[in-house]
Amino acid sequence: EQLTRLDPRKGYPYLLLGDALSELGDYEAAQSAFRQMERRGSADVAARTRLARMAALTGDNARADRLYVEALNLAVEMVPPSRETVAWCRWQLGETAFGAGDYDRAEKHYRDSLVTFPDYYRALAGLGRALAAKEDLKGAIELYERSVKILPDPASVAALGDLYQTAGRTKDAEAQYALCEQTARIGAAGGQLYN
Repeated sequence: EQLTRLDPRKGYPYLLLGDALSELGDYEAAQSAFRQMERRGSADVAARTRLARMAALTGDNARADRLYVEALNLAVEMVPPSRETVAWCRWQLGETAFGAGDYDRAEKHYRDSLVTFPDYYRALAGLGRALAAKEDLKGAIELYERSVKILPDPASVAALGDLYQTAGRTKDAEAQYALCEQTARIGAAGGQLYN
């Protein structure tokens, strides 16, 4: 809020304010901040992805999809383009499709993300989730295993544990759940959530 007063003509302070408000769950105020951001001419990848996320959070998947496509197009046009940014936009399109229950389209976006940025842990986990939804347990496990080797974030570790449990691999599942618990203890000892 102070930054919006210090630099009121720029869009980025409102982008940051919108981020903070959406993380606090105040979607109405976040949308207001993002509208201020748009009025100040912010139309880059960061702005488009914020608006897309807000649309997804409020249940407007069609708008979210359209805005993520706009962000993807802007990311591709960057000079030089950031492969990770392009892959992230494709992953977000996969997340939007998955949230709408379109697992085939989600799978396509996750695979496109991996073509752009091989071994992108988010796309690997997303593709694993899409395959699990399509009842390809073996493929889902392989992808989650690759993802957690790159970055063992608790959500993916827990999902891998659930997949192991479903596959009857109880010891492997317990090891993943123990890793989640250990991560939580380390975070608590450091006074922060998983980082």
